[in-house]
Amino acid sequence: GPAATLLCACRVLHAILRRRCGPTVCLRYLKECELAAWVQHVTNCFPTTPANYFTSHLSCEPNGVDFDSIHIADVPGEGIVSTVRVLQREVYLGRGDADNQVANAGGIAEVSTLP
Repeated sequence: GPAATLLCACRVLHAILRRRCGPTVCLRYLKECELAAWVQHVTNCFPTTPANYFTSHLSCEPNGVDFDSIHIADVPGEGIVSTVRVLQREVYLGRGDADNQVANAGGIAEVSTLP
């Protein structure tokens, strides 16, 4: 499904980062205690976008923040060097009446890598 396709894309990104950063890069999910560092990372990558734009994305999640959906590349001594957030959503197809159909969909957000 869509989520599996997106996770495959994350694995490709991780492979590229391993080639760029070498074996010292650690590919993992974000820990709750690293949230401030993650916000700083995406703010550094998108300098014209205020930090509250990114924090509002997380606070508006329908089921709360899922830290297992935030993939990061962490390099010792440098911190977070790359991230992608994988989103899973239900999309309603139809005219807005009782005939609506629900489809599972996926997306990505906060895709960023430091130069």
